[in-house]
Amino acid sequence: MLPLCASLGITVNDLLSGERVSGTNYQKKAEENMMDLMKENEENRRRMILSVICAVITVIAVCALVTIASCLEMPAAARVALLLFAAAVAATGVGAAAVLGVSCDRPEEPQVKPTLTVSPSELAFAASGNSSKTVTVTAENVGWEITMSDESKAWITVTENSDGKTLTVSVSDNEAGTAPQRFVYPHARQC
Repeated sequence: MLPLCASLGITVNDLLSGERVSGTNYQKKAEENMMDLMKENEENRRRMILSVICAVITVIAVCALVTIASCLEMPAAARVALLLFAAAVAATGVGAAAVLGVSCDRPEEPQVKPTLTVSPSELAFAASGNSSKTVTVTAENVGWEITMSDESKAWITVTENSDGKTLTVSVSDNEAGTAPQRFVYPHARQC
């Protein structure tokens, strides 16, 4: 992992986060990444234990069935059926243990956590004669779809910044008296 980070000119924290982490968020992201790795480690340990338990139970069951088939007096057809059942139990147990063991090595898909930040969180206007005010809306892991009615365009201006994460919304007096309109709809981005 370190050689890859060195080649890309990023930190391990950047690599695990999937983005360049700013200095102000570095500690928080490092702690989140550490907690995620600890959870993944614990889940892998649990799956490995289940895999071992499954394998042990399978071995015990197969040995018991084979012992019963060989030690008890029974017709040949029943003995063959019991041995076939032991083989089926063995195949099922080994398959289940293998699936559990393989799932321990497969990395989980990262959870995409959309966030939306609005600053300031509210605007206050007097009844009339106000200058326009601006709100900055920042989104992480969210795409934008901006729609406004023609009436709203007279008193709301929405500009998407070049980073694709930030909208600047300017709101001025609604002198026409039109009803407020819903104008921004964030939706999860497929990463």
